[in-house]
Amino acid sequence: MVQARGRGRDAASDSDAPAVLMLIDHLGTGGAQEHVYQLCHHLADAELRLSVCALHTAGHYAERIRRLGVPVEVLSPARRAGALPGIAWRLARALRSGGHAVLHTFLEASFVLGTPLARLGRVPTLHSITSLRAQLAPWYLRHLVRSQRWVNAYLTGIESEELVASGVDPGRVKQAETLIDLSEPLALAHDPERRLEGLAIPPRVPVALSVGRLIPDKGHEYAIRAWPRVVAALPEARLLVVGDGGDEARLRRLAARCQVAERVHFTGYRGDLMALFARADCFLRTSIVEGMNTVTSQAMAAGVPIVAFSTPVPKDFVVHARSGWVAPLADAGGLAEGVLTLLRDSELAARLAHTARDGIRAYASGDCVIATHERLYRALARGELLDAVPDMRERMWPASDPFHSQRRRVAPVSVAAELGHSPPRERGSA
Repeated sequence: MVQARGRGRDAASDSDAPAVLMLIDHLGTGGAQEHVYQLCHHLADAELRLSVCALHTAGHYAERIRRLGVPVEVLSPARRAGALPGIAWRLARALRSGGHAVLHTFLEASFVLGTPLARLGRVPTLHSITSLRAQLAPWYLRHLVRSQRWVNAYLTGIESEELVASGVDPGRVKQAETLIDLSEPLALAHDPERRLEGLAIPPRVPVALSVGRLIPDKGHEYAIRAWPRVVAALPEARLLVVGDGGDEARLRRLAARCQVAERVHFTGYRGDLMALFARADCFLRTSIVEGMNTVTSQAMAAGVPIVAFSTPVPKDFVVHARSGWVAPLADAGGLAEGVLTLLRDSELAARLAHTARDGIRAYASGDCVIATHERLYRALARGELLDAVPDMRERMWPASDPFHSQRRRVAPVSVAAELGHSPPRERGSA
């Protein structure tokens, strides 16, 4: 079972430190998993007892978190429907016997399973929502609305109207960005001579990255469909599809049908993302449902020029001809045009990358994210209401926007009505 262990200056004084259990679906690759890891890492000096629990699948992050000195328990070795009763029993036991003052859930299944169990155990609950409504499964969105009376606060980097329009009480929404450590990418310099382990790519050959889980929502197929046009103009150009997932076989068949299999490299999961950023000449954000995500922020910080689809999100830092090249949504031809434009015009690529890098450096503040989470954990542990606890609302949209981006209005979706709710540096420089 998960036992919270003290960390930081007074780790020995466990009885005085609030115990926080972070519950997540799995510890494989993903932005939510990186967020959990960074929270554990940066709260090392806080007087908190942290522990992490995954419903299934240890994945890449389990050992990384353990190396921080944070206990990790994986309730099932794999995702199996038949394992659910055992997972629920073990989680209930952990909540009952671990002395936890706060449960913080991430992703869908952890919310659905952890929230009622925490309610039964009288453990205050936070839930982080890192996806936009367009990404949320309808059943999950309905559950967010129906279960809100059991949740002390929803934490989100999305502007609150995204959730309020769906029927969530605005008083239950706390603004808190996802935590991303940008120190490594901000220190990178472009290195077209770099050799990448396991990949036979000659020096100075143009390289584009498409990074993310191999699932349809990530839109890797549009990068592959764009590649015949790219190699027709730049025959040596390579596309690296970085990640693993159930869509790999279909994507490989697509690359073969498009006759670009020799120029598209499926790398699987890689732990050397910084090396890939340093070698890359452009980064493709091909997701069809999300705007800013962890890996796009990292690519911007690394100074990699961005080609992105335009997505209907309320906040996006990739602004056409300002901080990146934006193509129409799901338009492989427009994506190819953006790639070719940046690969051919090094001056434009450097200017866009410089603006994006400076902007993400100015906007991202890990200290603010950590302070917000620590305040919320401590307030809940003391039994306080969260109304007066300050969040990141004032930072959600900087007064001086380094990206020159614009807010987009959020159209209500049908869920609220259905449930009867009234929606109250320059590229090449270090």
